[in-house]
Amino acid sequence: MTIAYAAERLGLKHNSAVELVNRSEREGLLVRLADADDKRRVVLRATRKGKKVLAQLSEKHARELNELAPRLAQALERIRTHGRDVAGRVAR
Repeated sequence: MTIAYAAERLGLKHNSAVELVNRSEREGLLVRLADADDKRRVVLRATRKGKKVLAQLSEKHARELNELAPRLAQALERIRTHGRDVAGRVAR
């Protein structure tokens, strides 16, 4: 992954992504490597520590989504059955 790609996926400006990468690199979560095909390009790789943190976060977020899913489904159903669209018609 490149910094530009990370910035796009995270919805950040390039300079914000660079700062995030800098901090992640200082924490030992990422390393920067020269691209094997284009030495001018930098590729980001997760370290062992970074992969471990990512796995822990993924697990935690999956649990949170599973816990919140029923309430989200109920809220969406209420909106669907009781909400009104922009023109004021009853939603179907």
